[in-house]
Amino acid sequence: MRSAERRPVWQAGLARSVYIGEGGAPPGHYRMDKIHLPKGVAVHGYARPVEDVYFVLEGCITVGWEEAGHAVEESLGPKDAIFNPAGRVHYFRNHGAADAEFIILVGTAAAEDVRFHSA
Repeated sequence: MRSAERRPVWQAGLARSVYIGEGGAPPGHYRMDKIHLPKGVAVHGYARPVEDVYFVLEGCITVGWEEAGHAVEESLGPKDAIFNPAGRVHYFRNHGAADAEFIILVGTAAAEDVRFHSA
């Protein structure tokens, strides 16, 4: 898939481009989207029935979730990745001074089941 051929879908202030999955290359056992996250944009927490992984390409993002009754957040920069287990409610936001781009790998080839909502 060529980046120039991807047509992003804007939702909740961010742009999602499908690379592997419906609208992209045929999926095997996972889907892959690229997210363009403008500075200052955040999404509410969401959960999936399968795991997903974020891999940051450019910029900085903050990823958060609740663990043992406490809020946990991790800041990620270029070439950083984080694994989000199935069923865990998690969210992300761009806390940096510039736009960010990251890849989401989702552990299923099934059609996307998450719709992001602005926080």
